Amino acid sequence: MKLNIFAGWVGYLAVLGSFFSLAAGLVAAGTGHTNFAILAAAAFVIFAVAGISVVGSTVHYDHAHHRDVPHLIE
Repeated sequence: MKLNIFAGWVGYLAVLGSFFSLAAGLVAAGTGHTNFAILAAAAFVIFAVAGISVVGSTVHYDHAHHRDVPHLIE
């Protein structure tokens, strides 16, 4: 159960970080700050990959052991 709670919170924080870095990257690219846009794009990829891998591996583990998938809202 602790793994599901951890995966749920990591997923939520990864989504928040992805949205923030995507917005920051679009603003930086729109204003001509290419270095900051590249940095924000790298942060977006890191947040997205981390969130997908943690939640995806936990869901796969839970399906293999016939458990509920990660969720915070019951």
